[in-house]
Amino acid sequence: AFPLPVVAALDNPLYLGLIAIATGYGLQDVAHYLCVEQTMMSSYIKSNPAMLIVHTLWLMPLVIDSVLNRHFFAPKLFVNRNRNVFVQVASRKAVEDLREWINTNVPETPVTTHVWPHKQEGTDGPVTQLEDDAAIMAGFRKVFAAHHFDVKPVVEMNEIYVTAVGKQQEISSDAVFYTPHVDGPYWWLPGASLYRVLVGVTPNTMVRTRFNLQHSTEDKVVDMYDVLGFDYNRELHWIDHVPGQSNKERRSLIKLHFVVYPKGWHRYGKLAAHLNASYNTWARGNFLK
Repeated sequence: AFPLPVVAALDNPLYLGLIAIATGYGLQDVAHYLCVEQTMMSSYIKSNPAMLIVHTLWLMPLVIDSVLNRHFFAPKLFVNRNRNVFVQVASRKAVEDLREWINTNVPETPVTTHVWPHKQEGTDGPVTQLEDDAAIMAGFRKVFAAHHFDVKPVVEMNEIYVTAVGKQQEISSDAVFYTPHVDGPYWWLPGASLYRVLVGVTPNTMVRTRFNLQHSTEDKVVDMYDVLGFDYNRELHWIDHVPGQSNKERRSLIKLHFVVYPKGWHRYGKLAAHLNASYNTWARGNFLK
């Protein structure tokens, strides 16, 4: 049991508020220390203490906005919030080589085709170029600062995806992907994210990837050379067709994967990558039976 003075303090809203402020302030400093990040306040507090008042006033609208947006709905603490990556590749020749390889080597079938790129001589090199693509990494760095996060490819999860042509099975990649879903189960890993990055290999104006946890402008049609990255475990998404549009060529994508984790926490990053890769292998084996 707590001592009586502590119980009395917890029953007093004023004391409880002061305790909450002090605890929050202290935990914030601990977080800055663990992340090796200098606080904004430390840059001026010794030279101009009065700036703290201005700083607090300017931050208050952001706090109010955050509270109103979350509506105190706890599940929103665990889902993605505007962290998608959308760029165009720098390695355009790699995309063109993959398109040519697919059209030459992958026959049209009524089922979706999955190719493991690093097991094919003609696709290993181009996909390796895309895994190291400067534009893709720059897209990640707009969301995850280089001094806070490491971003590494998870090569064993990567695949070439070619859509079915003609009559499709009732349960196939093309059918299941039209329903809202997430791709993996590891939403609960703190501070780490596994990203699936779609690279358009063929022209596409018909198939659209949608995200109902984001603003509607985040819905994307992944055309040739386009890159769309989203959290494998947290981003609810699905595909549909853009009204009035059709494709002249079967839709083909490269599915790349990257793990994002706190800078320097390499063992944790490897653990997150291993868990996701193991699940992906298990799910892929069951799905393709």
